Amino acid sequence: MAAIVLYAMPSFDALANQQFILNYYARVTLPAFAQMKKTFGRLYLGSEPLPKIGISAGHGGNTGASVMVNGKRVYEDTLNLDVALAANKAFTAKGYPTLMNRMDNSASPKDEKLALFRPWKPEVYLEFHFNIGGTSSNPATGLEVWYKEGDAEGKRLAEILARKLSASVGIKNRGAKTGINFYICNAFPLGVLIECGFLNNANDRAKFNSALARQKFAQATLEAVEEFLNVQNAKLAHK
Repeated sequence: MAAIVLYAMPSFDALANQQFILNYYARVTLPAFAQMKKTFGRLYLGSEPLPKIGISAGHGGNTGASVMVNGKRVYEDTLNLDVALAANKAFTAKGYPTLMNRMDNSASPKDEKLALFRPWKPEVYLEFHFNIGGTSSNPATGLEVWYKEGDAEGKRLAEILARKLSASVGIKNRGAKTGINFYICNAFPLGVLIECGFLNNANDRAKFNSALARQKFAQATLEAVEEFLNVQNAKLAHK
């Protein structure tokens, strides 16, 4: 974390000097607030703080879906982490406060994940996974975003994400989905589970091989969430 230099307040006699006050404000106060904004991300004078974004890399510790690739077993958790890290970078660069469940391939059990995120109360929670389906000769393909059944706002967020994310890497859009009781969709006011593609489809995996592709995907994630939040804020303003 960047250091913040603390300055001693001037004496009462010095404060009586108007020019000194103006100089002090320009030299000390404004730079100090600028540093705090850069460091903490949520201090914005004259505006609402940005919403907290929970970012979760599904599974961890060589768990979850897996396939054999050139004689080596590939797990989804490593790909999940690569995508989640890129998303976290995109959100933090824009000033959003974020929290991640893991920064490496350590295990991330459901109970520990909920214990981490629930007290923090993210306004939007995104969890990244890779799917598996179809057959060895005809694997399934595409991206889908799951939301809590009956949640109109969750559906809207999932639809925006599915549209933007599929376009960002050129993968089939399987749409917003519900009906499976994913715990993360029910644990937060706005929680979605993103199945980025099918692990057992080599073409789907290839969409995420490069850092540039993951960066585009992450930027699309940010833009989708911001599109959702802008509409949500407009609705609230007209109530």
